[in-house]
Amino acid sequence: MAQALRVVHEESTEPLPGDPSLTRETMAQWRAGQKTCRARKRHNWGPFTVWEHRDFYEVVEQCSHCRNRRSAEFIKTDHGLRKATGWKADYRDGYLLPRGAMRIDEDLGDELTASDILSRKVVEVVDDPDDEKPATPKRTRK
Repeated sequence: MAQALRVVHEESTEPLPGDPSLTRETMAQWRAGQKTCRARKRHNWGPFTVWEHRDFYEVVEQCSHCRNRRSAEFIKTDHGLRKATGWKADYRDGYLLPRGAMRIDEDLGDELTASDILSRKVVEVVDDPDDEKPATPKRTRK
């Protein structure tokens, strides 16, 4: 006998709920490092400190861009260390979007990416179509 299936969740094509102006206002207050992590959708975790307890180590890492931290516990084994817990993030004040803000959609993500890339040293390249030599930088701006 065949079983009937019922749809429990359908993906919505509706815009994401929330206030886009609140999101933009929050984004405007982020520092360059925060924008970098948000634009890249990842953190650049690196070693920060390790706390040794009797039976485990608490490993703390910090993102070199936004300065958020994460921690996890590692247990001592006969052969070394094994991760005992998942990573727990500790976000700095102002990093997370406030309640009621719209999630960062593709358009806001594009704005963040442009802000991240254009905050760096930009070298304008002048291409000469008649010359086969590599293009040379014309000027720089910051």
